[in-house]
Amino acid sequence: MLLSSKKKKSIKNLRKFKSAKFNYAKFVKKYYIEKGEAYISAKVNSIDDLISKYSTKDYEWINPEFADYIEESAYYIPIEESIVIEICGGNFSDEEKELVKRVIRDYFGLKLGDKFLDLDENSQKSFILLLFSIIGLGLFVILQKVNILSTIIELAALLLWFSLWEYADLALLKRSDIYLEKLEAAQLSTAKIVFLDE
Repeated sequence: MLLSSKKKKSIKNLRKFKSAKFNYAKFVKKYYIEKGEAYISAKVNSIDDLISKYSTKDYEWINPEFADYIEESAYYIPIEESIVIEICGGNFSDEEKELVKRVIRDYFGLKLGDKFLDLDENSQKSFILLLFSIIGLGLFVILQKVNILSTIIELAALLLWFSLWEYADLALLKRSDIYLEKLEAAQLSTAKIVFLDE
């Protein structure tokens, strides 16, 4: 009797879990969107929380933990929203504020530049694979008409299908991922940075 009531409860829970819904738009609006802009707030104690302690003057670099926090928070914000990075605490001087703004923009600007390079590389690789596909198709058709050994025909068919498969993967799937990453980097590279001193 005890086992059957446990089983009934688990079945009931499974049904409940399967029908569970999450209102993503409501979550984003509640935790990020304020006055038409998406806010990412970060509490800091000093400049060392934002700038890597290994940086030298005029060659400052962002603290990796801070960059990861910003990127993880921005992941949930829709691409069409503009972002405001709100730095709370720290009591920075005007010079330090400008330094932090420059370092954040440089970091995400470099990420954006990387994505442009990745898109160019993807285009070149896709073109080469498409060219191999066309050559493979031509070779396959010519070999079929000439009645060459079946192993050579199969090799040409293998080249054709491999090239087409890789082309589809690069040109359709990976390119769209890179394009989305480019938009995310652009969103962060154009973010407004504000300071709230405590």
